[in-house]
Amino acid sequence: MPRLRIFYVLSIGILGVLAGLAIFRPLVGGHEFSAIARESVLEEKDQWIIQFDIINQEETDMSYRMVWTTGGETYTETVLVPKGTGYSHIRHIYKETVPEYKVNMTLFREGESAPFEQVTYHLK
Repeated sequence: MPRLRIFYVLSIGILGVLAGLAIFRPLVGGHEFSAIARESVLEEKDQWIIQFDIINQEETDMSYRMVWTTGGETYTETVLVPKGTGYSHIRHIYKETVPEYKVNMTLFREGESAPFEQVTYHLK
C-alpha cells in the first residue's frame, strides 16, 4: 500500500506543476493583430458616410492600403498607423456615383497581397 500512496502523491505533485506552468507560462504568445472597430454607416439626403477605425496592434508602425470600388470606379488610399494606436477613416459615398447601391472595401497590410479585411456595403 505505501507504493500506491507514493505514486498518488507524485501524480498530484506533477499535476500541480503542470497546472502552474500552464497558468504562468502559456505555450502560445499573446501576439495581437490589427483590427477594425466601431464601424458605422450613416445615410444623409445625397450621400452615405462610412466610418470605421483601424487599430494597429502590431509590434511596428504599419501602412494599410484601402481599395474602394463603387459601380466600376476604384479609389485607393494608403494610411500609416503608428504601433499601438488607431486611425479613424471617414468615406463619403455620393448616391449618384453608386448605381447598384453596393460598395466594396478591401483593406491590405503593407507588403501583403492577400486582404486583411474585405467588406461589401449594401446601401439601399
